[in-house]
Amino acid sequence: MINNQYTFSSQQTDFLACEKIIKHHSKTFYFAFSKLPKEQAQSIFAIYAFCREADDIVDLTKDRAKLEALYQKLVAFEQGNIPNEPIFRALAVVFQHYPMDIAPFYDMLEGQAKDLEFRQSKTLDELKEYAYYVAGRG
Repeated sequence: MINNQYTFSSQQTDFLACEKIIKHHSKTFYFAFSKLPKEQAQSIFAIYAFCREADDIVDLTKDRAKLEALYQKLVAFEQGNIPNEPIFRALAVVFQHYPMDIAPFYDMLEGQAKDLEFRQSKTLDELKEYAYYVAGRG
């Protein structure tokens, strides 16, 4: 999926951009995860930055087109066409270095799409589904 041109050392600027995002939005997460070994912390920062971007699209702009554009970038990423953006270049390193499943990234975007059209759950099964896709992604 990902070629070897992306490494922790070559993508330091991208990881710093991701670190800046988590540091700004979640000081507690940042503090906790920054205590991990550097490459593990950087990996979490990159994943957090992706999730934050999706969450901000929904919470701040409520723009379905922007969410769809992020989805298309994830599709391209999965196919090995890394979007030329810090988050995706950093994620390329993470996916190359660790055994990662991309499905939770798609699930996260599906949850964000559900938040765009929020409706109160009427059954326990609907609530469980909402909790998985939206409330559980934290």
